[in-house]
Formats: sequence, structure tokens, C-alpha cells
Amino acid sequence: MNYKVIFLFILSITFLFKIFLNCLRIESTKRLTPRNLTDVYDEITYKKWKTYKAESIRLAFFEDVFSFLPLLLMVIFDFYSYISHLFNENIPLLILFTISIYILVDEIIRIPFAAYKDFHIEAKYGFNRTTVKTFVKDSFINLLLNFTISLLPIYFYYYIKIVLGNWVVLVLIVTLIIIMMLFNFLFPYFAKIFNKFTPLKDGELKTKLIALGEKCGYAFSNIYVIDASKRSTKDNAYFSGFGKTKRIVIYDTLLEKYSVDEIVAIFAHELGHAIHKDTLKSLPNLIIFSIFAIIGFYLLTEYSLIYTSFGFDSVNYGFAFIIFSGCFELINLIYGILINAISRKHEYAADKNAVILGYGDELIASLKKLAKNSFSYLSINPILQFVVGSHPTLEERINNIEKEEANLATKNQD
Repeated sequence: MNYKVIFLFILSITFLFKIFLNCLRIESTKRLTPRNLTDVYDEITYKKWKTYKAESIRLAFFEDVFSFLPLLLMVIFDFYSYISHLFNENIPLLILFTISIYILVDEIIRIPFAAYKDFHIEAKYGFNRTTVKTFVKDSFINLLLNFTISLLPIYFYYYIKIVLGNWVVLVLIVTLIIIMMLFNFLFPYFAKIFNKFTPLKDGELKTKLIALGEKCGYAFSNIYVIDASKRSTKDNAYFSGFGKTKRIVIYDTLLEKYSVDEIVAIFAHELGHAIHKDTLKSLPNLIIFSIFAIIGFYLLTEYSLIYTSFGFDSVNYGFAFIIFSGCFELINLIYGILINAISRKHEYAADKNAVILGYGDELIASLKKLAKNSFSYLSINPILQFVVGSHPTLEERINNIEKEEANLATKNQD
């Protein structure tokens, strides 16, 4: 069996699938605006939205092409097997060199596209606030994290396998579960690497947020404002952490553009995720998926015949990572369809929580503002929504909120 042909087929299918999704995104910019969303954009802003989306999608298309071609050519011409002969039996050094080339090629391609998007497209349409200094700092941190996240697990796997043999799978699974749990608890601290968090000042907003949390059985000592405006004008808020790390995080852009009740409505939605324990509910699926990924990588390192198709004499751990990454991207796209379907249900439930707390109308107003300020799709191709939609469409969310309000009003009358 020619495993190189199979791998090239997987890479090509993934590439074509991404191109197909971008075509659907272009089609979505030409769809008619739903009746209940005609007040989101005025005519001038709507034209601006269309050109912004078109430019962003075209850039994404070229980035996909330029990211795909180097890997395709290096695999076809056995580039990685060629350099492997330079290191003889020094496996740790070969792992470092192989993965470093893979990461650096990807980063060299990604950074110019990211810079063009931030400093040309995003700036052109009034979104970008990232300085060159911040961009360089973020790029360096991302590169460092990429190296760390890629190299450490491979070295850990390699050395543990030498000591424990096939027990490496169990060790990796247990280690991964511990890391995932720790990451969820410690995410608020990791987030400080990229942003500054400032306690929200005393006032009407803080009072209402604390009161709403207490009403739902949550005591928050930490409500922070994140300096998101140093990178973008786009708005967001989120609820994160567990136990003593629980916190409300509000983008400073929200404070600039939204009323107190609109921000509280967004928080009421986010609080719904906390009440329903959506983050914890998603962990088992993620853990199961990760276990299969670990088993898949283990199998990749067990069969030397796979590597002879690529010009290697034996198993190559660095190239195993490249094969795994290429296959994982396609699997993740398919797996994402299931996860997004679950996520959409969670979003409906969180919206309902805002209605129950009396902020349905304010949530609708804030959702329209969020869509306008983020240049979101008002009408999206159903296939694209099915594949990548982690949230229901804005039209669906507003219809559902109005339905929940009507049901609540009827229930109160009874």
C-alpha cells in the first residue's frame, strides 16, 4: 500500500474542502437580508460589509493555497526523508529539525498574511488597533507556543515510550486529561500573557452584574475589563474559570458602545453557559476525541512500512507529527460538525436564560450591535452554517428569543 498517495489524497481533500467553504462564504455575502435584520446595517454600511467580507475571503483563499503548496511539494519530493539522512541515528535532533522546519515554513507563510489582514483589511474598515509592536510581540509568543505545544509532547512521547513501551498510551491519556483540567482552571492566568485585565470600576454596571450573579447563585469577586481595543474594535464578553478563578471578563469596546442593560444582557447569556455547565459538558467529548487522537498517533509510530513510502528507512517521529497534523485537520473539520451542533443548542439555552432573567429585548439589541460591529453574516448558506456554525444564525436567535418571551408571558398570565 502506498501511504504517500493516501496522505497526499487527505491533504488535497482537506485543501479542496476549505476552498469549498470559502466559496460558500462568498455566496453568503450575496444572500437576501432576513426581514427581522433589515435594521442592522444601513445601505452604506451593508456595502462596506460586502467588500470587507469579499477581501477577507480572497485573502483566506490565497493563504490556504500558499500554505498547502510547500507541504505538498516537500512530501512529493521526499524532502523530509532527505534531511533525515543528515542526522544518522540522532533521533532527538532529527525530531527538533523536522518539526522546526514544518513550523517555520508555516509561520513564514502565515505572518505576512496576518500582517496584511490586520494592517490593510482590518485597518481599512476601521477594526484594527494593533500596533506593529503588539503584532510582533503576539507573533513571537504564538511562534514560541507553537514550538512548545508541538515539540514537548513528541519528546515526552518518545522518551516515555523508550522507558515504558506500549504503556506510553495510558500515560499520555492520563497526562492529557490532567493538562486539560488544569488549563480550564488556569485559563484566566494564561490569558494575561496577551492582554491586560483591569478591575471594573464601581458603578451601576458592576452593581447589576453582581446582583444578577447572586440571583443565579454565583458570587463574583472578580469582574475585569480586558484591553481588547489595543488589537481590534470588535466586541465580546465571556465568563471563565472555576472555583476561586471564576470571573466575568468584559471587552473594553463594550463599555464604549453598549448601554448598561445591553452589557448585562450579554452577561445574562454568558451566565446561562455557567448555569448549564456547558464548559464541563464539553470536556468529555474533547477527552474522548483526544484519546482517539493519542491512539492514532501511537499506531502511526508502530508501523515502519508507512515511512518507507516517504523515503525513510524506519519510523520517523518528527514526520509522524506531520502526518498526524495533516490527517488531524480533516478529521477536526468533520468532528467540528458534531461539536458545532451541540454548541448551537447550548447557545439557544443561554439565550433563554437571558429571557428568564428579564433581558430578552436587551439581548436582541446587543446581538444586532455585535453583528454590526463585527461585520457578521446576516444570512449564511445553510451548508456553511451546518459545517462551521458554532452559534445559530442571528435570525434564528432573535426568532427563538421572541418565542421564549411569548412563552414566558403566557406562563406568567396563567
